[in-house]
Formats: sequence, C-alpha cells, structure tokens
Amino acid sequence: MEEARLLDRIGEDEASLEKYLAASDAFKVLQEREAPQGLDDLKTITLFCKAWANMKQAEVRGTPELYNSAAKIFLKAEGSAPDEGYRRLALANASICRALASSSSFRRTRETRLYSAIKNQLEIAADNYELAGFERAASWTRATEKFIDALAYLADAERKRDAGKKSELFGLAEKHLDLASRLYSKAGFRAKETEAKKLLRHAREGKELLRPAEVLAGNPVKHQGSMPASLLKDRPLGLERFESANIVGRISVSEKVLGLGSTTAVEMEMINLGNKPATLIRVEGLSQDGLEIERERLSYPVRDNCLDLKGKRLQHLQTHSVRVCLRSGRKGAFELRPRIVLVGDDGSERSCEFEPVALMVRESSLPESFRSSISEFESRISAAPNSWFETSRGRRVFEHLVKVFLRDYMSKGLYSERAGWRSLMDIVREVKIPKSAFYRKGGGDGAVLVELERRGLMERRIFPEERGRGGAITRIRLAYENPEVRKFVKQAVFENF
Repeated sequence: MEEARLLDRIGEDEASLEKYLAASDAFKVLQEREAPQGLDDLKTITLFCKAWANMKQAEVRGTPELYNSAAKIFLKAEGSAPDEGYRRLALANASICRALASSSSFRRTRETRLYSAIKNQLEIAADNYELAGFERAASWTRATEKFIDALAYLADAERKRDAGKKSELFGLAEKHLDLASRLYSKAGFRAKETEAKKLLRHAREGKELLRPAEVLAGNPVKHQGSMPASLLKDRPLGLERFESANIVGRISVSEKVLGLGSTTAVEMEMINLGNKPATLIRVEGLSQDGLEIERERLSYPVRDNCLDLKGKRLQHLQTHSVRVCLRSGRKGAFELRPRIVLVGDDGSERSCEFEPVALMVRESSLPESFRSSISEFESRISAAPNSWFETSRGRRVFEHLVKVFLRDYMSKGLYSERAGWRSLMDIVREVKIPKSAFYRKGGGDGAVLVELERRGLMERRIFPEERGRGGAITRIRLAYENPEVRKFVKQAVFENF
C-alpha cells in the first residue's frame, strides 16, 4: 500500500493502480485470519485501500462513475472506523470523490451548474478535515473552494457584454483568487498558490480558463501519508505506560524517492514521555539489504549495523535528535522502521518503534553518454519568446533557470519536483547581475523577481534550515507547473536529442 501511494505521488499511475489492487486483495485475505477484536481496524484499512484503488482507476480513465464508487467505499469505511477522527476523514474523502466526479462530468457536458455541486462537496470535505485534525487538507479544500468560486465568476464574466457587470465579476474573482492563494500558501501547496496568482491575468489576456478537474488536481487524499495503517497498531490501555520510561520517536527523511546510489538524510527525534529516566542503548533497523548507513560525519559509532547511542540518558520530557544518511544500493521499495532499544530505571531492556517510512529507489534512465552531452546541449537551447519578458535581465535569469533545471533533471537524474532550485545569491553570482535585481533597497523584491513571478515564469519556495546555514533559505526555479514553460523545456529537449 505504501509503495502504491509513493508511485501515486510521483505520477506512475498504472503501476500505482496495480499496487493498490494487490494490497486490497492482500488485506481481504488477512481479514479471514484476524481475531474478532481486530476485524474493525482491518476492515477499515481494507476499505480505505480499495477506495484509493478506485480513485486511481477513475483518474486514469476519467470516469465519474469510478469516483462515485470510491465515495461509496469511503462511506462504508466510515461505518467501521474505530474512532471519530477516522470517521471524519472517511467522510471528507468521500466528499472529495464526489467533487472529482462532478468535475469529470463537467469535462463532458460543460454544464456550469456543476460548479455549485463541486463547491458544496468541498465545503463538506473541509468541515470534516478540520474536525478530523487534518489542517493542511482543510486549508487545501478551503482554498480550492475559493478557486472554484473564482472560476464561476470568470465564466460568468466571459458571457457578459455589459462592461460594468464584467468588471464587477472580475473584481469578485480577484478577491477569491487572492484568498485562495493565501490559503494554498498556508497549507504549503506552492504550485497551487502560483496557479491562483496566474489565473486572473491569463483570463484577461483571453487565454483558456482552467477547468474544475485541473483545479482539483493534487487533492489532499494523496497527501494523507499512511494514517490508516496506524489503525493496525496497539492502542494505549491507560496511564500505566507513563509510570516508567516511555520513549516516543518521530522520523523524517529528506528524500523519499531516490536514484540508485544516491543518499537520503534520516532525522530521528526522541522524547521521553514517561515519569522515569531512560538510558538509550542503540537504534536498530536503519541498515538493510539495499540501504547502507553512511559512516562519515556520524555523531555515534555503528556496530553490527546498529547505531550505538552509548548510553545516552534521557530525563522526563527531554528530547534528543540523531541524524543519519542512508545510501541506496539497489532499486525497489523499502520500509524504514527504526527501533530504539533502551534500559528503564528498573534495569529492564525494551524497545520502542518509530512510525515506518516508505522509500522508493529507482534506476537512472539516462546513460552516461547522454549525460555527458548536457553542457553542449545547454549552448543550443532556443531563445524563449520575446513577449515573455519586460527586461533583458529577466530573460537572462530565466534562461539560466532553464539550464540549471535541465542540468539537475537530465545530468544529475533528479526528479522534476526537485530539479532547478537555486538560491538568489547563487543566481546573482552565476548570471553576474547586481543584487538589486532580487532585493529592493529598503526591503521587498527587486524588479527581476517581480517581473518573472508576475509573468508566471518563476516560482519560489522557502526551504527549511540546513546544516551549515543560519536558518531557512529562499530558492527559486523556473515555473515548471506553467504549461507554457513546460512545453518550452520539453521542446528544447526534443529539438536537440
């Protein structure tokens, strides 16, 4: 199931669907073997998995019937869910499926009344996501609701002949798009934020409006992680587990999809929620066949493929973090499930598991001879249309962003969502332009930054603190989500290879 969700996020639709169906069949077999007291949990996760499979089938085939079928399955999951949070999550996902079904119908019929149906389902989904505690999903849904309102206003404006009424509708659309953009930003959906900012300008220039199905792309059902899998874990029976040392761990990885031979950073944070101190002995389960611990710059030694924590003492509510880099040695799907071995105050040894994380290792599809020709290729990239730019500096920066994107994507083998990101000062040095192009005197964005962002040619993102840096850092790249920019990049590749 985790492999299916990873494939889903990187756009491998057919492979993802195949994994979902296989996982759903496996869960059905497990239901026949489970003890009666665990059947509700297993039934719920089976239904979630089956619903995801139907959603993926609907996405591949573009049929509203399959989205409606997924909605019905989520409603069945609501009936078997063991707690209120998962019941609300199932209801929210069902509403998202109905909204997707309506958007799929809109593609066929162009009936504007379907805007209202989509909006109603989004309102229901947002309420349930908030009640379930999924704030990011709720923000995405609220933002998309405002986006749909704006599309409806713009569609009405296109049909109006009266200039005053048309202007009023554009004004309403602008307000909704501004709110949608801020909500997408709050939820961390940067591409959707950029899309909202560009829509009104595109509409006024007479370009084709987005359709509801495009607005609903990247819906929050894809970004829920592996929550239903936690239904299979034991639940606390009471306060007795806090009377002794009780370590809870949180794990994060820098890259979940790796190229063969590349590395990912694993950050493990531990906290002692128990009333008694704990002595940390080692971390097991990091190294496995195909994943090897990088021993350079480690804070702790590695013995027998385990990280030796050297008896680190952790008091009540004290935290401790450990960072390890893993190198991939073979392609395939991996489940990273580290386990902390500790000794309590009474001298007894026990272990605590982190929540599992799925990793995917894929082979680079580019031969070395292809990669070596990138530098020659960069010099032959066609010029972008003059109408895209206001200044020569804007063109120079954009052309540099194209080159570094292709260098990362084609030579280094990075996936498109990771390729092309550069800091502002890196670009100042490499393009040899003054800092004022990016930083306005007295604060704010410089003229080049404003130009490229306003024209939808660039996107920016704040990256979290990194080792060796004083804090978060802003990076920019070409706006690969912009269909015109993507078409230009692909055309450059086709012309030269």
